[in-house]
Amino acid sequence: MVFNDNVELLDELHRRAGVETDSLRRLIASKPEPAVRAYIVVSIEDHRLWYRHGDSVLYSSAVATGSGKILESNGSVTPLALRNSARGS
Repeated sequence: MVFNDNVELLDELHRRAGVETDSLRRLIASKPEPAVRAYIVVSIEDHRLWYRHGDSVLYSSAVATGSGKILESNGSVTPLALRNSARGS
């Protein structure tokens, strides 16, 4: 019987006594935390790019984002993303 239905207390006492039988808990406890990796975030709505590492922003920049549509005029093909970035919008 667990005192006052305190299962967490019973688990803690098992861990302290070294009689824990859960192999997954032992495995997780023996592994270090994984390293935080850097990643890139692009906001199409805000036209911004962030290079982040964990909670830190290492680099931020305005970027051109487009719809992926192609503008064709007199046989010339221009991706709208390139056209927008040339205008600075």
